[in-house]
Amino acid sequence: MPDQGDPNLIALTECPMQMPTGTPCNECCFSKTSLPGSLGGYSLHDWLNALAMPNLVVACHCSRGFADLTKLDQQRVCTGYAQFRENMGLPATGTIKDAQDLLGKNTAHVFGSFVEFAAHHTQPGAEANWDAYKHSKGAQARAKSKEG
Repeated sequence: MPDQGDPNLIALTECPMQMPTGTPCNECCFSKTSLPGSLGGYSLHDWLNALAMPNLVVACHCSRGFADLTKLDQQRVCTGYAQFRENMGLPATGTIKDAQDLLGKNTAHVFGSFVEFAAHHTQPGAEANWDAYKHSKGAQARAKSKEG
């Protein structure tokens, strides 16, 4: 599967992030429209561990300043992550609880269980999809736009 992501980006607990809005973007790994195998550089095991932490906050990859730990106040909580947790009825505290309470469930756009999430991201061809995407012009343009 994809290379491991930066563990600091998936292990933020209480921080000054903005609340999420609307529905998750199509590229969000928790969205049913996401590219199979596109887990944001993390493994299924990483996400399972993250979900077990009731106070873990995940930033939206589309947030301004994403991946810059000095700009947490410019980032917002990932809508897909908060709704995925809420869909599964996972307990939460702090910022992620506030986000889950704000958004509520969304099984129309977001996976309803870890089994459904895992099945989507491990279907045949998923790894090839991720490898192709991370080298695509679209992914490179998105990365470049976040630098500024």
